[in-house]
Amino acid sequence: MKYENTLKYRSAWMGIAMLWVVVYHSFYIFPINFFKNIGYGGVDICLFASGLGCYYSLCSNDDIAGFVKKRFLRIFPTYWCFLPFWFLYAFNAFDMDLSSVLGNILGIQNFTSKGLAFNWYISAILLFYILAPYFKKLADRFDGFKQILIVILMFAISVPFWSSNTLIITVSRLPVFYIGMLFAKSSKKSKKLSAYKIVVYLLVSIAGFILLWMSFEHFSDYRWTHALYWYPFILITPGLCVCVSVVMNLLDKSKVTSIIPKIFSFIGKYSFEIYLTHILIFDSVGYMVNSGTLPNEKTTYILALVSVPFACAILFLITKGVTKLSSTIFLKKK
Repeated sequence: MKYENTLKYRSAWMGIAMLWVVVYHSFYIFPINFFKNIGYGGVDICLFASGLGCYYSLCSNDDIAGFVKKRFLRIFPTYWCFLPFWFLYAFNAFDMDLSSVLGNILGIQNFTSKGLAFNWYISAILLFYILAPYFKKLADRFDGFKQILIVILMFAISVPFWSSNTLIITVSRLPVFYIGMLFAKSSKKSKKLSAYKIVVYLLVSIAGFILLWMSFEHFSDYRWTHALYWYPFILITPGLCVCVSVVMNLLDKSKVTSIIPKIFSFIGKYSFEIYLTHILIFDSVGYMVNSGTLPNEKTTYILALVSVPFACAILFLITKGVTKLSSTIFLKKK
């Protein structure tokens, strides 16, 4: 299988990842509850895909300031258009001081270890974007066993953050992001992803799933404090993404099933909007159910789930309108 056939489904990875995260945050108990309980792994898929995208972006233009600016502009316009809606919920449900408000606006609140942060992912992805140019230099400079040592070193860096609930979620994801950059480097060096490599990726993923299952079965007290929730996805994610690409490539060969990769890619295109809106909706509904404002019924949760795509569309349109208006104002000033 060609690397280009693997990488063209990166949006589909993101779509599947975001649906998995939505399932994880949803109120339902699924028949295979283990699948729901590890849905946070969708974030690792997003970070792996992001590392891959950052590598390609830096290969096409190594202007670090331009790279960081471009990446920030992908996040902040949508995030800032979303924040007023989240602040309405947060001010009603929690006590927030000025420092928390400013921390959330800047996207760094999770690193302060105090006050209410919207979600850890915002701070994490901003940090990873800043580190990406330096990670690319590491990826380009070394090969083989030395790269394994670098990944192990990144793992070791996360160990001192054990029991730091606000930071370990971020720091333990550094290897996944970096491995995404290594995967992109491999695709640059070789056009073909051999059957041998696919099998290796698959076997490593299976080993990761076994470790994850063992952490749930035998080390439940350490899953959060010692990052056993997230470490296995260092092994799982690359192979999982490759397997998704293989399946999507097979589905693409039939006119009947070719719509499936397109659907997942479409969802992946709006993954950030889905991520923002579904957390706000689920948190708001949970708060209102607990306070007695909404009934604790299945219909309530179904409506919450159904409202996510509508909220996503509204956020997209608001962002588009605000961005267009801002561009018009600044252009007039010039």
